[in-house]
Amino acid sequence: MLLLVCSRRLKLRVGSLGVLRFEPGLYAYVGSASRGVIPRLRRHMSREKRLRWHIDYLTAGGAEPLGAAVLVGASEQEVAEEVVNAGDPVPGFGASDSKLGSHLARVEDPRRLANALARLASRYDLLWFDGRTLKRCTPRYVESIAAAALSQARA
Repeated sequence: MLLLVCSRRLKLRVGSLGVLRFEPGLYAYVGSASRGVIPRLRRHMSREKRLRWHIDYLTAGGAEPLGAAVLVGASEQEVAEEVVNAGDPVPGFGASDSKLGSHLARVEDPRRLANALARLASRYDLLWFDGRTLKRCTPRYVESIAAAALSQARA
């Protein structure tokens, strides 16, 4: 789950979804990385890249990646269900190959996100990737990062 912050309103063309508006705030995106989680996360966290996935348009267009929670062994679908239910889904985003309507949610309450991660972390190891290193963490650690970013976005 990639955690991002939009510090200003964004209006972006997102591939086949067309033009989408993103209000300032905190966003959580769920994707898969079947060919290696670290290279995929590094790619998503970089600004310079070929625009391939929906998330690429958002990260190249001004959303700032904060880091990523990795749930070892969890399915993309399972994580997406929990995370998207913790916020307001962006219809169609990142869900072209999913039964869910979205894999991106705007998160108003970091506690709801932490609670979703806690439910998942009861079954899977939870790790945090900050762009350089991958380490064990708790749902409350992710909540603290999310809360700090959200307060900055609202300032």
